[in-house]
Amino acid sequence: MKKKIWLWSLSVIVIIIGGSTFGYYFFSYHQAKLLMTAADKFYQNKNYAQALDIYQQMTPGQCHRLLPLEQAHLYINAGNCFYETGKYSDAIPFFAKAAEFVEKHRLLQQIEAPAQLYNR
Repeated sequence: MKKKIWLWSLSVIVIIIGGSTFGYYFFSYHQAKLLMTAADKFYQNKNYAQALDIYQQMTPGQCHRLLPLEQAHLYINAGNCFYETGKYSDAIPFFAKAAEFVEKHRLLQQIEAPAQLYNR
């Protein structure tokens, strides 16, 4: 009887830990996606300063929760925000990171306008 209770207790603990870990990753992805969507709206409306503020609020941990194509767009858009606001030297690391990321994950065919990544 004690063995059954112990096994049942262990099973519940594993489910709780696994569920909370999944919940954490899901929440982190969802939060990152919401921030990126908000920043993208400002970006599309050419409000680069506000878009950049939101892109910079995203932590590296949140960025890593995004899908590879979403991460590439984040780096490209953040670089473009710096570029469009005249902060050219600040844009360079974002374009470099985007180019490295796109090549590493073989995303060049999926990027909407690869010229904006390589021609700046």
